[in-house]
Amino acid sequence: ERQATPAAVEQASDSTPAEAQAAHGATPRGEPGPTVSVTFRHLQEQFSRPAVRKALKDRKVFGINLIALVGVLLFVGAMGKSAQVPLYVWLPDAMAGPTPVSALIHAATMVTAGVYMVARLNFLFALSPFLMTWVTVVGAITAVFAATIGFFQNDIKKVLAYSTVSQLGFMFIAVGVGAYGVGIFHLMTHAFFKACLFLGSGSVILGCHHEQDMRKMGGLRKLMPLTAVTYFAACCAIAGFPLTAGFFSKDEILWKAFDAGNLLLPGGGVMIWALAAIGALCTSFYMFRSYYMTFSGEYRGGTPAHGHGTASDDARAGHDQGHGHHAPAARPHESPVTMTLVLAVLAVLSLIGGWVGLPHVWRLPNYLHHWLEPVFEESAGWISTAGHGARAEWTLMAVSICLALGGWLLARWLYRDLKNPLPRKLLDSPNPFLRGIHRLVFNKYYVDEIYAALVVAPVMRLRLICDWIDRRIVDGLVNLAGPIARGLAWLQGTTDVRIVDGAVNGTAWLIDRGGRVVRQVQTGKIQTYLYVIVIGGVALVLTTYLLIP
Repeated sequence: ERQATPAAVEQASDSTPAEAQAAHGATPRGEPGPTVSVTFRHLQEQFSRPAVRKALKDRKVFGINLIALVGVLLFVGAMGKSAQVPLYVWLPDAMAGPTPVSALIHAATMVTAGVYMVARLNFLFALSPFLMTWVTVVGAITAVFAATIGFFQNDIKKVLAYSTVSQLGFMFIAVGVGAYGVGIFHLMTHAFFKACLFLGSGSVILGCHHEQDMRKMGGLRKLMPLTAVTYFAACCAIAGFPLTAGFFSKDEILWKAFDAGNLLLPGGGVMIWALAAIGALCTSFYMFRSYYMTFSGEYRGGTPAHGHGTASDDARAGHDQGHGHHAPAARPHESPVTMTLVLAVLAVLSLIGGWVGLPHVWRLPNYLHHWLEPVFEESAGWISTAGHGARAEWTLMAVSICLALGGWLLARWLYRDLKNPLPRKLLDSPNPFLRGIHRLVFNKYYVDEIYAALVVAPVMRLRLICDWIDRRIVDGLVNLAGPIARGLAWLQGTTDVRIVDGAVNGTAWLIDRGGRVVRQVQTGKIQTYLYVIVIGGVALVLTTYLLIP
């Protein structure tokens, strides 16, 4: 954005001074003019002008504020790109690809582009409290919604996929409350521990001979120690254990949400903080659930599945070890060094990668904030806070640590070695409320079924209607065009043969017959000519005599 290409420099050198000024957003008199560009820097320069901001804030389209309308439409694209409710269903399905690709997509590249866009357009989103509120609310709902789905998922990669959706919700909470640098900070730390988790799951899947069901794993801490250690480190980071990368970024998000002053919500950001705190607790629980189901206890490979989608699927496989027959399966093995070395690097970054963004309340350098400050300095003056002090931030930091440790201890108590009978008792409970809650969450709140009923089914019906129109009407018209064309060709041919050719041939025949008749007059005999002259003369005399009185 800051460097001109050689072609641009050459073009600028060949242009007149007036053209050069116009190209840089100024008129020949030196007055600021419009810059026709979609470059972030140029847009930010335009929004830095008070007159432009005021004009845009006062402008309405169909009674809707122009900035809010543009921001909402941009954020709808970000919702689809970054898998926010309700446009998230594609992301869990995308994890079906190769695990390294999943690690790239989920950790730091494609799905985080929506967060980057909102953060980079901070000068636009910060102008509208309604827009900031909408972004924050969508992010908070997504963070909790996706986190609860992870409770009962048995596919290790699907757990991580829904975790990605939830963590993206945390990033949108940050950019929604105006903490744009914090959102980018969490994007960075998330790249470390989520890549480590996905590649760790790939190591587990490889070691378990392409098995992804955590109910058929277990005991891998002894069989795959390096993978287990790195996976545990990444779980600590995503849960927000103290001094890990995720602790600094997630704690900063919770604090900024609590202290937000631009949201159009009762109590400001307190409601958002409560939702984010619930999401953080859920994150710690389901991530350590995946760890203990995968790495603790005894290896359960070859255990037959106990149905699909039943209420007791989550725990029964582990508690039924020793019942039924185990199919023979090769023992898992540790992955080669080419994989474990990468996991080790990512695990270290998951633990220390957040130290570049230490909280300001610690009075230590925050290098990332300083580095990103020029990008967000334009909108910094438009963001207000609730004014809570350092004591509140320290208190919330302690609450954040308790949430992380609480989720870990709960998952450890329920799923370590799969010896606790409580999960099975709860899932097999005759209480219809408990079974209904489990069925609702296990089936991902039936969002896929709702999409199938409201989107897929109508589209399929429309497909059948279009097919019928194509076969019966379009094809019928096309097929009818053939007989019509043949009929027109016959009519044209008949007209050409019978009328046009008939007229031409008839003319020739008349001329021929006339010639034969006229030819009789020129016989070449003098006697005949004399007879004609005499007869003509007599006829002339008689005519004159009879007609003239």
